[in-house]
Amino acid sequence: MQRRELLWRSMSLLGLSIIFGPIACSTTEPEEEETTPTTITSISTYENGHSHTIQIERSLVENPPSNGRTFTSTGSHTHSVTLSSSDFQTLSNGSTLTKTSSSSDGHTHGFNFKA
Repeated sequence: MQRRELLWRSMSLLGLSIIFGPIACSTTEPEEEETTPTTITSISTYENGHSHTIQIERSLVENPPSNGRTFTSTGSHTHSVTLSSSDFQTLSNGSTLTKTSSSSDGHTHGFNFKA
């Protein structure tokens, strides 16, 4: 089973919706990111034997929440990444945004986002 299919099935089982910014965990090295017309996808740095994926609805970039948004992972441990309203503006301007996740199990992950 490919990682994408595994992530999709996992998110479906948990009833997660992309609109809430799911983060998934993978134990394989990151592959190329897949940004679509409706989502922005970032695969984290490979730390402590795994990586995470965050998908952000492009509509959040076009109409950013005034207080920003925090995206939290699920799985055996969690990481959070918070994007402020100015972070969404950075994405809206076409710039790359680099964020570091919260620490969990003694490690963090780096994420690069580009709209």
